[in-house]
Amino acid sequence: MKETFRSFVELLVSIALDEDVMTALERANDDLLLPQMKRVDGMITDNRKRLLHKLHIGQVLKAALDSFPEISVVTELKKDGETPAFKVRLSGKAYNKKTMKPYKMPNKVPQEYTVDQQKTQWFSLYHSLQHYKYHTYLMCKDEIASMRVQTVALGQEEAVQKCLQNGAWVEGLFDRFGELINQAQQACR
Repeated sequence: MKETFRSFVELLVSIALDEDVMTALERANDDLLLPQMKRVDGMITDNRKRLLHKLHIGQVLKAALDSFPEISVVTELKKDGETPAFKVRLSGKAYNKKTMKPYKMPNKVPQEYTVDQQKTQWFSLYHSLQHYKYHTYLMCKDEIASMRVQTVALGQEEAVQKCLQNGAWVEGLFDRFGELINQAQQACR
């Protein structure tokens, strides 16, 4: 699994360096990185679907959870001043799940929803699974930025290899992935 995940990160670093890489790989019918991406995506999707069955949510809330990459769960007091209300607030820019490019949402979707207290953890976990690839992509962009501060201009392939040589960084990403999948599996028991 570690090699599969490493290839997944390699592809995300490549996309962070050149947003057209995914399209080029698909056109070329790449059989090295795309299957690894699909395998990791499949694990995430399977766990997300199982969790979705526990949530029983409407299409509007699901569309919002699926579109906005940032989430916060807040507690507010209801009008009586004593009873707590639990809300999910969504924010950030919608993006294409394949290319990671931002896009404008066609219709206005509410970004705040009142939810059952017992389900707030599941909403957060579902959202983490839904946007895992995007948040990892952002971490790849950060790694590239910090690497470029330390190293003078590198070509794309050299930059990808330099990122992957940072074993502690790749291992940290892998550990976080394992924790997320484990949390989802525990929640779906």
